[in-house]
Amino acid sequence: EAKLAYVYLDRVGRVNDATINVAGHLLHTSWKVSGSEFTAYGYFIQNQTQPTLSARTLGLRYTGERNVRLAWQASWTLEAADQGPYQGSDAFVSAHYTFAEIALAHRKFNLRLGGELLSGNGHYGFATPFATLHAFNGWDDKFLTTPPDGLRDLYLGAAASIEPVKLVLIAHRFSADLGGLHYGDEFDASASVPFDKHWTGLLKAARYRADGLARDTEKLWLSLEFKL
Repeated sequence: EAKLAYVYLDRVGRVNDATINVAGHLLHTSWKVSGSEFTAYGYFIQNQTQPTLSARTLGLRYTGERNVRLAWQASWTLEAADQGPYQGSDAFVSAHYTFAEIALAHRKFNLRLGGELLSGNGHYGFATPFATLHAFNGWDDKFLTTPPDGLRDLYLGAAASIEPVKLVLIAHRFSADLGGLHYGDEFDASASVPFDKHWTGLLKAARYRADGLARDTEKLWLSLEFKL
């Protein structure tokens, strides 16, 4: 099974109501072979609002899974990408990305261990300006922009479904790619409870303990979701 997609972007609306004018070409292809999936992508973004931040990103991703003993299932992901200048951007727009994760799942419980590297050269860190940023690198949102010295995120996460509650726990250790400075540590936790087929409540918390970057931060969310 193979898939091929092309997307053209002309504007990007940010969560802060800012609009970025771009000329973006997104190429994405994937194919599945015997329980494994291979993905190749190329993102060519000309930032017309801030031309010096234009960039091209080329990457490969591999995921696989297999059943192991006693109804456990193992899965893994490997990814690498290179980012460089594009359409008049500054020469220092040069960085790379690597990601590795292994997970074990058993019925309503899963455990995952992973590491993510967004490299930095002291002037520029690997950029993901159009990503769903809150979902990655800690819920305290300390790394919505990659620091110039880059970011290493080593994490351990667990999730469990204890009917009707769904629990998620994640611990992060953050450090710089260039120089190895320890930025800080974070612990995230959430619990969601469906009240019926329409309503779900969510309690979510994040605690960042700073060392070399930013300051200690604690956040708490309480939300109620309705679905038709």
